[in-house]
Amino acid sequence: TPPEEGQELLDHLRVHGYEARHVYRCETLDQLRKMGNSVLNLVVHPSAVPAARDLQARLRMPWVDLTAVSDEAALIAAYDAACRALDLPPVDVKGAKSRCMDALDTLKGALNDRPLRIDDGYVRRCDLLAEFLAGSGGNAVRVRLIGRNARRAGGVGDSR
Repeated sequence: TPPEEGQELLDHLRVHGYEARHVYRCETLDQLRKMGNSVLNLVVHPSAVPAARDLQARLRMPWVDLTAVSDEAALIAAYDAACRALDLPPVDVKGAKSRCMDALDTLKGALNDRPLRIDDGYVRRCDLLAEFLAGSGGNAVRVRLIGRNARRAGGVGDSR
């Protein structure tokens, strides 16, 4: 998943002078070469883990696995690992969570208690988003799990 504005870790890195790059956003050979100057590899897809291990072994490039983040504690641990690797202060998770809750309140207001269908074709961990919404008073009635997310949840198909 290419980096986007509004992701608290990436915003934190930018504030401290780092540029987040993603191979899929490289359009020229020069942009790909700049990837070689990276000081930290943030792994966001399981298929990139073997390459991250190889870069660490050959080039001593540290990496942080963001693919297995399944709850708030794991997210904070991954963010802390990235910050430690770059000798940065930790991400203000409380501030980010507060902004998230404000956005959730806005979403709930806009939905006006209408049900929300979440599909993992658009949301990487829709099962966690649905669980969070349900726990926060949202009306997530159907979650469609396909592929890897379905295997993690114990089956392919729809979950209610």
